Amino acid sequence: MVIATLASNKRMRTVTNVYLLNLAISDFLLGVFCLPFTLVGQIYRRFLFGAALCKLIPFLQAVSVSVDVWTLVAISLERYFAICRPLKSRKWQTQCHAYKMITCVWLMSIALNSPILVASTLQPMRGNAYKCREIWLSLELERTFNLGLDAALLLIPIFVMSFAYSLIVTKLWRGMRHEIQHNFNWQRQLSEKSYGKDNLIPDTPITRGHSTEMCCKSSWMMKKKETEPKLTREPKAGACCMHTLELDFRHVVRSTHTDKSIEAKRKVIRMLFVIILEFFICWTPLHVINTIYLFYPEELYQYVGSKGIVSLQLLAYCSSFSNPITYCFMNRKFRQAFICLIKNCKVFGVEVEELHEHTLHGHKSSYHKGRR
Repeated sequence: MVIATLASNKRMRTVTNVYLLNLAISDFLLGVFCLPFTLVGQIYRRFLFGAALCKLIPFLQAVSVSVDVWTLVAISLERYFAICRPLKSRKWQTQCHAYKMITCVWLMSIALNSPILVASTLQPMRGNAYKCREIWLSLELERTFNLGLDAALLLIPIFVMSFAYSLIVTKLWRGMRHEIQHNFNWQRQLSEKSYGKDNLIPDTPITRGHSTEMCCKSSWMMKKKETEPKLTREPKAGACCMHTLELDFRHVVRSTHTDKSIEAKRKVIRMLFVIILEFFICWTPLHVINTIYLFYPEELYQYVGSKGIVSLQLLAYCSSFSNPITYCFMNRKFRQAFICLIKNCKVFGVEVEELHEHTLHGHKSSYHKGRR
């Protein structure tokens, strides 16, 4: 849905959405090349797809994972520069620069995982069966390569993403405090200007939660209770009413704008924490068991078991469906674009809305027939 939405809607192709498109493609490839082949291998306990795919599938799996992880890193850096250094980054943060970054991510991922393409070979088993395994020249070389993958796909990305998002959270938090303090100072200055320093917050219907109209009516009734000669001062009551109305309007607009800005910053901060937590929970266990397997393979299968290893693999694949939800479906513009895409979609030449109306009409007809 993300790929179809961004491919069909040119207005949605912003700098951030270009990265999200690449993230969706890598998640799609991860689901295509990882889930089915891992599932078949666990069920039949052998590799059924030949020598060529034995080299190609593990390589594509590693590349899709690497592209997925480093696209998340690129998104964190793009958001850091957009929020913390907007003026300096505005000149070079373009779609062309985003495409260059994505190209670098793919080339780096292909180069980083190219040894897997060479090391993966078919190994014979009992009963004329084969398994696909990585055969290295030495155990030290295998350990060095896999430890390097742990650093490149877990430690460095977590450090970069945590550092970038912590700076963003600090920037947004300071902005929230500044807006709250500025709004408080503005209200205080307005109160001093309107009612004097001795009574900063007067006891009026506005402060008690009533409308400005009630304030005007109460002011007019107080004037009416006074003596007849003082009725000549009634225009002042109208002027006070207009002044109070203006102050109330300015206060409501200012407070509403500040509240929306603060709430938007809080939502961004919460989402950033969710992103870091999702990445850490999904990928850390798989890298940990892969590292343990390099040194203690027998103990790993003894205490964790094959089912536990498969569960941790599935947990890592869960990032593929959590990424579109976190980055896209929670965005209002993306949701609107999804709805437009679904409405314009055609099933066997019939639009979805027409099909839906036809289905409802059929249900109503059958209902009335049943009643008769």
